Amino acid sequence: MIAMDETPSSLGRILFADDEEIFLLSTADLLRAEGYHVDCCSDAIEARRQLETQTYDVLISDIRMPGNADLGLLRDLPQGNAGLPIILVTGFPSAQTAIQAIDLNVLTYLVKPLEFQELLDRVNELADRVLAMAGSASPRAEVAEVRILGAPEELAAELPKRLRLRRGVPYESASAREDLRTLR
Repeated sequence: MIAMDETPSSLGRILFADDEEIFLLSTADLLRAEGYHVDCCSDAIEARRQLETQTYDVLISDIRMPGNADLGLLRDLPQGNAGLPIILVTGFPSAQTAIQAIDLNVLTYLVKPLEFQELLDRVNELADRVLAMAGSASPRAEVAEVRILGAPEELAAELPKRLRLRRGVPYESASAREDLRTLR
């Protein structure tokens, strides 16, 4: 583990996993300055350990990092973390990882380099949602719309139709059947 944050926070607890140390530590410091408690890990193995022993309101995770083959961290979330709001960040966006992310209930897919304000807005939104739902029977069960931000044009144009098909919502186009075949 790179850094544990010992400061109390009323805004929420974030686990941030990324193997790019400068990005990880500088972004974590900015989130702390906004009032969040942030624990940092440089790989998926340590992140999994943290998720087994700590409670978090939001997980921010890189896609390409040690121990995270095929989004393994998200596929094998430790018990008690189902429904944890997840923000994925990547320097290597693809339709394949974006669709996998949707299937794994990722709420935000951000492309590096990213604007801190964009990340902060999503963290604030997800943390507020968790706090607002804290009194419900299942505080993390709410599903929000997925946002894919900063994606290259061809990826951003392709994903909406693929995701609608994936979720069983018809996409109105002449090639919808062909699109569906490509998803299988």
